[in-house]
Amino acid sequence: MNHSPIGIIAACPVCKSKEFRLYFKQSENIFCCDNCSHVFSDPNMRIGAEHYDINYYEESHRNWFANPNMRLFSWIVNQISPKYKSLLDAGCGKGAFLRFVLGSIDTPIHLVGVDYTANSPFFGIEYQQGELEDLPRDHRFDVVVSLAVIEHVADPVAFAGELYERCEVGGLVIVMTLNNDSFLYSVARLMAKFKISGPCDRLYSAHHTQHFTTKSLRQTLEKNNLEIIKIHYHNAPIAALDIPARNIIVRLIYKAGVIVLLWAGLLFCRTYLQTIVARRNS
Repeated sequence: MNHSPIGIIAACPVCKSKEFRLYFKQSENIFCCDNCSHVFSDPNMRIGAEHYDINYYEESHRNWFANPNMRLFSWIVNQISPKYKSLLDAGCGKGAFLRFVLGSIDTPIHLVGVDYTANSPFFGIEYQQGELEDLPRDHRFDVVVSLAVIEHVADPVAFAGELYERCEVGGLVIVMTLNNDSFLYSVARLMAKFKISGPCDRLYSAHHTQHFTTKSLRQTLEKNNLEIIKIHYHNAPIAALDIPARNIIVRLIYKAGVIVLLWAGLLFCRTYLQTIVARRNS
């Protein structure tokens, strides 16, 4: 039985189950699938697609792009065997990860980044402006990485299918996204019940249409014949997070609370972020 208002949305975008319910209501209706645990926004209530212009990087998400997750970058590089000779960053943003790889791997590797926004030429990196599906169909890579992108797309299973298609047989697909099961998300939802909506508004903002649990992220990749080989629970740098308060005292209180939640998440595998490494076997 569909527990959500009739006619708003047909099925869960991950498992296609109609067994979903209204999770909570912010500026949009947020639903939760009873089958795969995936949480998702009602696409019919969206104001419009997010604009990936210069303001996206320098205003809306200034802290995130000004403070790249170097620990995650290093962890990913450690997963890349010297036998791999090519890497695609799908949704490369301003290219911070690709530049990190370029400076970290001694063996020659062909680096390609694709993103909606244009990037300035950079020696050793090939940038393509557009969508992932705009790349020639015969372009495949030993490693396909996508960081903080899949939560933005309307059809996550189809997007994971594109990552699969771009990966060579025997290669790796590495996907990072937010973790709806994290302590940070859980406390934000609790605060919203007490009319403190700032953290929840930030986490469930309109440009995030998908909110993955580890279960639903695994299922999204496995539906595309990708074998899960490793799950990494981790956090973003504290400097990369936006604290939804202008008063300096309130900001300090929020920041202290966020730090506690991030550390607790590491202890209990309920971190703010999650990264899955999967292999294409056929």
